Amino acid sequence: MAQPLDVILMALVDIFGRGWIKVQPVAHRSSAVPCPSRRCLHLPPAFMLLDHLFLLHRRLLVPRACPLNEYWKRRKRKKKESLKQRMSWFLCKGEPPIVKTIKKHKISSPSEKARTNRSLEDKKPIEQRLKENKSSEDKKSAEEELKKEKDALENGFGGIGVQTFTIHELAMATNNFRNDRLLGLGGFGRVYKGKLDNFNQFVAVKQLNRNGFQGNREFLVEVLMLSLLRHPNLVKLLGYCADGNQRLLVYEYMPLGSLNDHLHDPNSDTERLDWNTRMSIAAGTAKGLQHLHDKANPPVIYRDLKCSNILLGEGYYPKLSDFGLAKLAPMGDDTHVSTRVMGTYGYCAPEYVKTGQLTLKSDVYSFGVVLLEILSGRQAFDNSRAAAEQNLVAWARPLLKDRRAFFNWLIQH
Repeated sequence: MAQPLDVILMALVDIFGRGWIKVQPVAHRSSAVPCPSRRCLHLPPAFMLLDHLFLLHRRLLVPRACPLNEYWKRRKRKKKESLKQRMSWFLCKGEPPIVKTIKKHKISSPSEKARTNRSLEDKKPIEQRLKENKSSEDKKSAEEELKKEKDALENGFGGIGVQTFTIHELAMATNNFRNDRLLGLGGFGRVYKGKLDNFNQFVAVKQLNRNGFQGNREFLVEVLMLSLLRHPNLVKLLGYCADGNQRLLVYEYMPLGSLNDHLHDPNSDTERLDWNTRMSIAAGTAKGLQHLHDKANPPVIYRDLKCSNILLGEGYYPKLSDFGLAKLAPMGDDTHVSTRVMGTYGYCAPEYVKTGQLTLKSDVYSFGVVLLEILSGRQAFDNSRAAAEQNLVAWARPLLKDRRAFFNWLIQH
């Protein structure tokens, strides 16, 4: 059995010097008996590697190529040369019979194909196999999760009833996606203003980023959610386009932009919101969120509630938009949904960020942040302010303990 010193040595060698020979277990440090392989290579005893590692760590010693590795390379090279010499007789008279047999042999049976695939798979490096298995497992689990969401939505709400558009129709509606038609730009993609001549109606066309499987997943989730969820405070999905690798969504046009434009955009020409309008926007947002949590069957976790996703129509009527990150809420005995942490910094609930456990209360926390923004006019996170005032929740928490002081601050600002 290896002594503790030998275990430490092997770990140190593995960390600091991949090119060194693996240390064989020795009796004890006090014996100072070199390993057999080291004795034949005229190398120091195993325990002296500690000094080498110390010097290597201090950059006082440059590691040399391992002699044992050179020995095995030479041996492999000689083996190849001897094999060539043995095959030279066959090469003079044409191909060896064994080579012809292999060339003529065809893999026909399924079991033989499986064995061949397994043998080829075993020849791949371990790191590559692990990476491929991990990516395939992740994709498979994501596909299964998405299928469950799709089945649950279709069973709960009925069939999908939205219109499909071609890329040519949407290009005509947006003047070939010209920059002067651009309404917004974000991580999801670009939003353009368009007009459908057939319906004489203005629309908003969202062109999603084509970033592979995740983009397709968010596209499908949003189509399912918005085509099956109907409420006055949820933006209406008119149709979609899925031509080739193009993924576009067509919404009703919201002429007053987003709540973020009215609260935080200094370059916007929008008017300052009065208190009645702010309270009306907050109440409408709460109604839309209540529909997702209490009226929808199964319930839906929005997961991306923020000011830029609250769009304003005529009369500052608010509607929730952008459902690409939405998830079905836990049902039955389940208390939460375990998922990757996604969303916007400053709006995510702390328990969701720490554990990845998503619940309906996560949306409630985000709604509280939006309320603070509506009341104070500050952003959820503003790195232009002092460190103690960058996070809106951390800044407002002491003020909320004294309501009178908080209202006095609101009146002054």
